[in-house]
Order: sequence, then structure tokens, then C-alpha cells
Amino acid sequence: MKAKPMLPEADRPHLPRRSRRLPDTILAAVHRACDEGRLDLAGKLLAVGEEAMAAEADLRRRRQDIWGLIAAYERLWHLRQSAALAPEALLSGRWGFTAGLALAAAEG
Repeated sequence: MKAKPMLPEADRPHLPRRSRRLPDTILAAVHRACDEGRLDLAGKLLAVGEEAMAAEADLRRRRQDIWGLIAAYERLWHLRQSAALAPEALLSGRWGFTAGLALAAAEG
């Protein structure tokens, strides 16, 4: 059997490189959106990631993907919780009325 001659680079058909599976790419995009503070976009990407993972035929891969999905949901939840705890929220709700008064008096 003869080996096929190699075509020059310019004559080769362009084939896209696939370094990651679609669910992995979506999870990477979720983490990037979280890094950039775009939490609404991260939530939407997680929903798309769920769909991509649900289409996975291999149950072992799907089980592995779910752990990454859970970690991404946890990260998004923590980021949303810390964003909700703005200084204004701390003065009125969490620390109580007297602590809020004391902080307000110290600032003013």
C-alpha cells in the first residue's frame, strides 16, 4: 500500500480544529462571563449548556459534565449573592437597625 502524497498547505481543505467538546466550550464561556461580571449572560449560557449536556449519548461523559455544570451553577450563585450584598443592603437588613445607625453615624 502506498502512502498518499501530502498536499501543500495552500491546497489542503480547511477543516476546523476541535480541541473541546461543545459542553466544555460552553462551560468555559460561562466561567469567562463570570470573570467579566456578566452574570445574566452566564445564567443564559448555563441553560444552553444543560441542553448540550442532555444530548450527550455517553452516560459516563454526561455524569462527568454534570459535575462541571454544578460547579458553574454554584459559582454563579455565590457571585450573585455577593453582588446582592451591596453596602446599602448591609445597613438596613442583615446587621439590624442599630448597627445601620451606628455605621451611618460613623460615616456622617
